[in-house]
Amino acid sequence: EKILHNILFQQSSEDPSSSDLWIINEDFIYFKGCSENRLFDIQIDKVNIFRDELSVEEEAYLRSLGEDRKIKKPDILLFPEEGKCIIIEFKNPNVNVATHLQQIDRYASWIAEFTKDEFQMHSFYGYLVGQAIEPRDVLSSDADYTADPHFNFLFRPSKKVYAGPTRSSGSIHMEVISYSELLERARKRNEIFINKLLKRHH
Repeated sequence: EKILHNILFQQSSEDPSSSDLWIINEDFIYFKGCSENRLFDIQIDKVNIFRDELSVEEEAYLRSLGEDRKIKKPDILLFPEEGKCIIIEFKNPNVNVATHLQQIDRYASWIAEFTKDEFQMHSFYGYLVGQAIEPRDVLSSDADYTADPHFNFLFRPSKKVYAGPTRSSGSIHMEVISYSELLERARKRNEIFINKLLKRHH
């Protein structure tokens, strides 16, 4: 997982332009973002996006059940434009991806609830990437997903994102996709590009 992560976007990096995230989507290398940063340390243009002042109840929640949610580390966060956030999570090729379906939803919820007003996010796009994908396991865990009949991925067009008691809910589009499918997509894109070059040359 770490090897694949570092191939696509070096951990602890804040420079998507030098990454290979184009393999997932060509536009991703142009966005601001970070890799493997603690949630409450995440910055945009060197400004922390999470609120510094939290209520007693909020602090209690973030540290409830023996967890410290403030130090969770999303694999990759990208910020294409105001109010939008892309969350990418990589899983070990041997891990059943269906057991991690809610991870990105939870990250989206924390970002929607605890960011500063000027950085509030309401539109999320999630990519859960692994290799051990069993569509029936995904669908039995969340029946809102649809399995693409031609490619090795599933998608969920839209679902509400809980943003806490005082903010309006956001929404998230999710894809569950395999490393091999990403590789095949990249191969096809390169093939099309090369064919176009050859046609122009002739």
